[in-house]
Amino acid sequence: MVMDSADFAKKMIQRAEEFAAIMQDNVYQDRTPLSEERTLGLLKSQMYREYYLGVLPPSKQLIMIPDSEVELKVLITRQLCEEFLHYRVLSERLEEMGANGSLSAYEPLPQDLDMYRLTFEYQTPWEIAASLQVFGETILITSQKWMIDVVDERSAKIMQDEILVHEGTHIRNGRLVLERYATTEDIQRRVEEIGDIKYQQICKSYGLSMLKTFDMAAGQKA
Repeated sequence: MVMDSADFAKKMIQRAEEFAAIMQDNVYQDRTPLSEERTLGLLKSQMYREYYLGVLPPSKQLIMIPDSEVELKVLITRQLCEEFLHYRVLSERLEEMGANGSLSAYEPLPQDLDMYRLTFEYQTPWEIAASLQVFGETILITSQKWMIDVVDERSAKIMQDEILVHEGTHIRNGRLVLERYATTEDIQRRVEEIGDIKYQQICKSYGLSMLKTFDMAAGQKA
């Protein structure tokens, strides 16, 4: 039975928060500071994701939303600008640390490419919202809080003040998109499916052993 779209959107954010809590308990418990080499690798990967997951999908989403939806288009435009800022500050931090901060110099890992395809490939604004803003951004907050604890003080401050500060409004954007478009049972079922797929791919990013967290979440859902 179809839910009210506003109630459904809140339910999906709660579901994403459940996924994030499982990741918190099973992936992000170790707060041992990273070496400089591992920090550079982490910052490079995050820089890639901020651009290819953060900038390009909402740009595609923006084109899909009709001009009559002025508020949504303004909010999504602001989001992609903030995501571009995230990419830039990470690039600049890498240069400060003596590394190459150019996207063209980073060779994405297979899991980076898989995550990009899974976020960008969708053909409706609500599918992108489900994958990116609702499930992706909610889980990303947990990931970024871990990063802030394990990287050097300067990098942590940049991530706290220039990146993490925006993520809550990006989740709100996803909620508003779902409120507008997730009005049928088929769409709502598809949004739930996308959430599960996105979470499973996030688990794969940490190795096959982390798929157990997906199984745990699926058990809770049942």
